Amino acid sequence: MFMEFEERMLKCFSKSFKKYYPYKQLRSFGFKRYRCRSCGNFFWSLNPREVCGESKCVKMIGGRRLIRRKLNYFDVWRIYKQFFERYGYVALPRYPVVSRWYPELYFVVAGINLFQPHIVNGEVEPFEYLTIERQFCLRFQDVDLVGLNPKTYSGFIMLGQHAFNTKEKYTYFKEEAISQIHEFLTKVLKLNEEEIIYNESMWYGAGNFGPSVEFLANGVELGNQVYIQYKMVDSRVRELNTKTVDMGAGMERFAWIASDEPTSYDVTFPYVIRKILKELKLDLDRKLFDTFLKYSYAVESGKDVHHLIELVSKNEGINSVKLMEEIERISSIYVLADHSRSILVAVTDGALPSNVGGGYNIRYLVRRCLSILKSLRADFGLKELLNWHRVELGKFFPELRKGRKLFEIIEVERRRFIENEQKCMKVLEKVEKVDEPLLLKLYDSYGINPELVREFLKRKGIEIQVPPDFYKKVQALHQKREIVREREELDVSRFPPTKLLYYEDPELGEFEAEVLGNIGNYIVLDRTAFYPIGGGQVSDIGYIGKAKVNNVIKVGEVVLHAVDGAKFRKHEKVKCQVDIERRKEIMKHHTATHIINRACVLTLGDHIWQHGSYKDEEKAHLDITHYQTLSFEEIQKIERIANEVVRKKLDVRIYWMHRNDAEKRFGFRIYQGGAVPGREIRIVEIENFEVEACGGLHCKNTGEIELIKIINVERIHDGVVRITFKAGKKAIEEMQRQEKIIKELRDLWHVGIDQIPSTAKRFFEEWKHLRKENEKLKEDLLRMLILSEIQKGDICYMDAKFLDTLGTVIKVVNSISDQLIGKVLVIHLREFGYALSRKGNVSALEELSKFYEKVSGNNLEAKGFKRKT
Repeated sequence: MFMEFEERMLKCFSKSFKKYYPYKQLRSFGFKRYRCRSCGNFFWSLNPREVCGESKCVKMIGGRRLIRRKLNYFDVWRIYKQFFERYGYVALPRYPVVSRWYPELYFVVAGINLFQPHIVNGEVEPFEYLTIERQFCLRFQDVDLVGLNPKTYSGFIMLGQHAFNTKEKYTYFKEEAISQIHEFLTKVLKLNEEEIIYNESMWYGAGNFGPSVEFLANGVELGNQVYIQYKMVDSRVRELNTKTVDMGAGMERFAWIASDEPTSYDVTFPYVIRKILKELKLDLDRKLFDTFLKYSYAVESGKDVHHLIELVSKNEGINSVKLMEEIERISSIYVLADHSRSILVAVTDGALPSNVGGGYNIRYLVRRCLSILKSLRADFGLKELLNWHRVELGKFFPELRKGRKLFEIIEVERRRFIENEQKCMKVLEKVEKVDEPLLLKLYDSYGINPELVREFLKRKGIEIQVPPDFYKKVQALHQKREIVREREELDVSRFPPTKLLYYEDPELGEFEAEVLGNIGNYIVLDRTAFYPIGGGQVSDIGYIGKAKVNNVIKVGEVVLHAVDGAKFRKHEKVKCQVDIERRKEIMKHHTATHIINRACVLTLGDHIWQHGSYKDEEKAHLDITHYQTLSFEEIQKIERIANEVVRKKLDVRIYWMHRNDAEKRFGFRIYQGGAVPGREIRIVEIENFEVEACGGLHCKNTGEIELIKIINVERIHDGVVRITFKAGKKAIEEMQRQEKIIKELRDLWHVGIDQIPSTAKRFFEEWKHLRKENEKLKEDLLRMLILSEIQKGDICYMDAKFLDTLGTVIKVVNSISDQLIGKVLVIHLREFGYALSRKGNVSALEELSKFYEKVSGNNLEAKGFKRKT
């Protein structure tokens, strides 16, 4: 569907190219318009050409120096910044690669994400109307090509050029923006105009789209300048009020065409690659790899690496086995350099390796690095790789040297990898054939990459073929989105915005309002003190007149109150009452959530982010991103910090700020609770302790909370820990409940409080001993029963209702297996049945089917459920 839309819009833009593309400026450069005989798209060049600049059309990717001026990787940003600042552009700091301000994405994939959705859609004024950026981005769709295609990365630095044009202010658009890029390429980089090709294209992302001009040289797309003018609304094209120039260019590619290096990796990671080769004592066959690279354009035409190897082998007369081994060896060095840099940036910015969301992408980067290091028999580990990047990239992004929990997180992943590897090897010991589904399972379940599987099986004399797009297939397993049942959207367009009294006075319990109308059983008032459900906080309850309010929601700017059965006349004046005591307990839990969250950051590290939360009048829970379960000492420290904040009675200030000002002042930590829409955002600041953007209701100072008591901590899924707690009088009640339990134990066991743990341990050991003896008695009884029954005949039916686990049956059967030859056992346990056949003409499956509706197994052994009546 998307491809059809893209092709349709590109055809539309190219048909009216004078309207959509900066053709006047392109002509002023002396460039003319041509059509590619290979792909059919239109392009502009100084001299006549038959094909456009795409690598698959020119059949090349880089491979020679194009710029007379010698630049290293970091020089590119310096001269880029100097040039664009002359035109009034302002350089922005690097944003985190985890895009917490933009709920549609987990990771930043392009510079424009910094301004989506609010600025591009015109909801919020730009921070600056002209900006340039050096933004680290992550993309995983072509991860299989890293190391093979000399310009493909999992993580890269995108140089951005953004110009915003609103009704109030015009900056630069198509003609000026393309002139600036052309000047940068030809006057600053000194790129020969004859090398440059401008392709007519289009771009679509997050509902926004527009025509674009790609600029290429020698089969390398250097960048793409997009003119964002439109958005899709209900499958219809709508023009945006804010017109945006969005140019993104790979810093790696500019540095590459200014060097003599065979790949962009060599100019991007010179220090790291030198360290890897020195530690491994490797001597790479560069000449062979250079020959391979001449054909690497084929991967962009959909050809896999095996096809590429055969193509090179045939045309160059090189042994394909030798070529494959050397290419894998060299490309693995580039993969290590690329993947480890992406891991460093992502984890430092708050991403955790896990099996959930974007965390899965980081986990497979880590696993792939660990597998490659093992296959290369490296004496260094991922920690050393990350440190080398800190030396090299840390000069450019100093914040990457600060992640205090980085190595601890990686070490936890390394230990998990080793544990899973050991499990995997036990599985492989038993197999004689490995197909693609099993390879995917071994990687997805155990984290073992296919190269290690191939090496292990080779020692057993088993050869396997690894799919060239293996890692893309792994990702596909995790790209199935959950189907969420959406609430039916209610049409509130006929109602004006509701006046929100709960923000004016959070303790307002009684008020009068006018009924504006209803939608089903929802009543709309002109003003309300009822807080609607949102941000993890439950809604208020109470009464409108005599009708009970059991739920409150907000649709757009209108608040709707769900009432039981009552009907109200339009314009009727009603008296309303909020359950204010319940509200106060909820407020305590909400403010306590902010306190607990900050206490977790102080205790566990800067990688902690809120993953979710829930607050009602009884208790609350906070889900945080963390790589392992919390220790008892950590839980106590979090609770101690939280209650110290309560004891200090710190002021809780609530105020509204322009989004841009809030982000500049407080950074992206304000989005702990997720993205907050709108130009103005509501800030909740706990004096000298915590600041968050939040729409919930809070105490006036932390002393009102009285007490915070953590009652449970558990890992709810990989990379996420849930902390459940109580605040206020509910916390006091919880403390008293626990004290009551302790008193009952003291009275029951007649011991002091300090003796409870040792007494409980003694009782537990005695219980384990009795349980073990009980199990042994059951085994002896079953063994006697079986030995007795097999004396009576070859097919034996018996009841063993005293057993409820299959393990005991199998253990007993195995212990007397030599006495069961020629026998058939059918045993009825408490919840299911079991059958064993050592008689050639009798099937265990068929015998058990006589008694049970559901049976699984085979002719030798079977298990049955749901006994027939």
